[in-house]
Order: sequence, then structure tokens, then C-alpha cells
Amino acid sequence: MKKFFDCPSITAILAAFIGILMMATSCSKLSTEATTTVLTKETFASTQNKGFAIYLTKDDISPDKMPSLNQSEVADKPIIALNDVVTYNLTLHELTINDDASGRISNLVVPTNGKSFVVCVDRKPIYWGVLWPEYSSAIPPSSIVIVPFPLSHTVQIGDAEGLQINPNILQLSYYGTDDPRGDTVIIDSLRQAGKLINEGFAIYLTKGDIPPSQMEALSHVDIVDKPVIGLNDIVTYNSTNHEITLTENGINNITGLRVPTSGKSFVVCVNRNPVYWGAFWTPISSQSFNGVTIEIPLLSGQETSKISINLGYPSSSFYRGEDPRNNTTVMESLKQSGKLITTPDNPLPRSFKGYELYSWQQDNLWNYTLITGTNRDKTVQEIITGNNTVSEDGWVNIHVVGEEQLKSLISRIPANEYVIWLSGPRADLSQSAVNFELPPNATINDFKALAAQCGLNFNVLTP
Repeated sequence: MKKFFDCPSITAILAAFIGILMMATSCSKLSTEATTTVLTKETFASTQNKGFAIYLTKDDISPDKMPSLNQSEVADKPIIALNDVVTYNLTLHELTINDDASGRISNLVVPTNGKSFVVCVDRKPIYWGVLWPEYSSAIPPSSIVIVPFPLSHTVQIGDAEGLQINPNILQLSYYGTDDPRGDTVIIDSLRQAGKLINEGFAIYLTKGDIPPSQMEALSHVDIVDKPVIGLNDIVTYNSTNHEITLTENGINNITGLRVPTSGKSFVVCVNRNPVYWGAFWTPISSQSFNGVTIEIPLLSGQETSKISINLGYPSSSFYRGEDPRNNTTVMESLKQSGKLITTPDNPLPRSFKGYELYSWQQDNLWNYTLITGTNRDKTVQEIITGNNTVSEDGWVNIHVVGEEQLKSLISRIPANEYVIWLSGPRADLSQSAVNFELPPNATINDFKALAAQCGLNFNVLTP
């Protein structure tokens, strides 16, 4: 009987079958690899534009010609993407970046009038700023976020050896009001990506909404993921009376809370570490409370940009225990962030049109005059005459000499007051022997920093 399969036939068939199988496997592998490669590129391209990122402008728009954000086009790729960010220090607004991003920034050609950049989240512009060269003799624009350039350079401090600046750190500096750096969308993006560090002072609600009556009985309290008030929501914190001036977003967070008459617990933290607790309280409550309170402002006829951290409700006579509000960690965090102010001794009156500041040199000393703002032009004589007047009707004309005296004077100006530093009076100076001018950039920046700490709307009008 003939066998159904002989050995040569079986070998040939098996060889052919294995060959077909190998070809199919090879094709499948090639197809998988090709698909994987395409997906990787698409994923990379999409992640570049996701979340927090910094872009240059599409047509390299100079800072003096930057249009509004909704009219500014950004480049196709960010110069710093979210995956280039190592950490973002929320207290100092320092951005630590990797070597690749640092190299891209360092290789830029930045003109003396700066190079515009736009901070975005998911390619949506949030605010813009300028890379400002250290070698520029021009005065940088005011009320704009500035990043000193180049990133790697040496700073000489007095007679000491030079201090090398870290090329992997971008210092996002800002002087003025309405600081855009702490925008909620930006902070949320960085927090979700795990990049946010040194969050500083913040007020959190409790996880599970623990009522104030149960707080003291607990050895541990968890806080929610996001603060109800963060540093970016705070304009100023007055250490004298613990009054907090909030941004519009901050006050909306507070007024939007549903607070029962028995209170709503909160925890004051620094870098998410609890320092002390208290309770939001409604002014319509008839119940007393012996702890720290923040009274929710009423919207009808009451100023709603400020809240205060108080002791007890309805008055401090109901409070029991030590005052925790001046905790060193809390105050240091607020000070580092530039939010901390104090009610000045011998404060100046508020001015309907703000204040004007003038400066000039005489006998190698810098002279300064702070004078009440008006619609009319000031004369040279009234600026340089040092009468040091603070009249009962609110007119101020004070002349000081040297930086220390000016610092003392600025600290007397009420918070939120408008101050404009002019390079000279608008009057005809052709017959004047006084050469009005602004001091060096470093001096101006020192006073800007002080004004920010005092909560002033401080502007320098360059020639």
C-alpha cells in the first residue's frame, strides 16, 4: 500500500508552510514597527504643545510693537515645552529647565530692546514677556514679565568674587500690579504635571468638609488638592492687621463658598504643610466661635476685595489660646513672595490722582521729590524746593536725599496707591539749571521691588 505522505513531500510542504509563516510574521512586524513609529511622532508633536509652554512670536515681534494677546501668533514649536520643565518655584517664580531648553535659549540672538515671548497653556496665550539683555543700556519696559539674558553669566557683588548664575534657571521677574505669573490656568497645569514646588502660603479647605466643631478632636486632617486661596490670588498681606487684599479670582473663590452658620473649616499651609486651622464664618450667624476666623464679605454695599484673618467670632473676646497668625514660616513665605506689607508709621494721605516722583543729581547726590499728582504741570521751583509739606487738605510735597531716605518715604505711601516716576517735569526746562533724570537701572529696580512689597501701583515713565 502506498503511504499517504512520503518523507520528501512532507519536508517540502513543511518548508513552504514555515516560509509563508515567516513572511507573514515579518510583514506583521514591519507593519507594527511602522505604526509604532508614526504614533510616537504624533504623540511627541502633541505633547510639545500640551500644558504650560513658552513660545517665541511667529514673526519675531519686538516688545515695543507687541499687539494684544488675542492678535499675537506664536511659533509652531515652543522654545520651552512642559517636558523641558524640571520644577517651577511658585514663591520665587523661578523656572528650572533641562539642558536642551537652556541651550535653545542661550543660542538665541537677543537685541538690546529685548525679544518677546508668550507663555501659553495648550497653545492658548496667557501673558507675554521679554528676554532682556543684561548688556542693554535701555530701561526695560514696566509692568511686563522680564527674563534676564543671557541665562549663564557672572554677577560681581562688591569686592567679592563673581557669582555664577545658573544657566538652567529662568527668573521670571515682574514689577507692577496685576501680576500675571500666578494665573490659575498656569498653576493648575504645572501642578497637574508635578512640576510645582514651594507653593508657599495658601489656604485650603478640608477633605470631607470637616465641621469646625470636630476639628480639635482630630489628630490628622487631610486637605483638598487645590487651595481656595493661593499666593497667586493675593495682592498684599498686611502683617499689622492680617488683612488680605485679593485678586478678582481670589475674592470670587471666597464669596462663592457656601458657609453654614456653624462655619466652614480651613487650614493655613506653607508648601501644603498645615500651620494652623480656622473657620470661614458668615456675618449672619448668631453662633459664637473661639478660634481663628475669616468672615465672608457681604456683596451688598461692602468692599469685596479684602478679607481679614481674625480671632474669634463675633469679637476677639471669644477667642481662646495663643495667636498663630504671626507664625514665622507663614510670614517668611509671604515676605519671599513679595506679598507682605505693613501699615506704615506716619502714613501719607491718599491722593485722588496718585503721586508723582522726580529725581536729579546735585553735588553727586541723588535728590528725590514726591509730590501730589495733578492735571497741571509742575514747575521746576516747586519740585526742587524742599518744603516737606503734608497739609491738612492732603497736599504732599516732600524732598529727600539718598536712597535710604527715599525708601523710607516710599514705605509711607498707602498700599494700592498709584505712583509715577517721571524723568522730568512737563514744563519748559530750557531755562532750568536742574538736570532731571532717572537713576541707573539697578537703583530703579530696587525701588520697584520695594514698591511691590508695599503694594503700590508703581510705574516708571522713561524719556
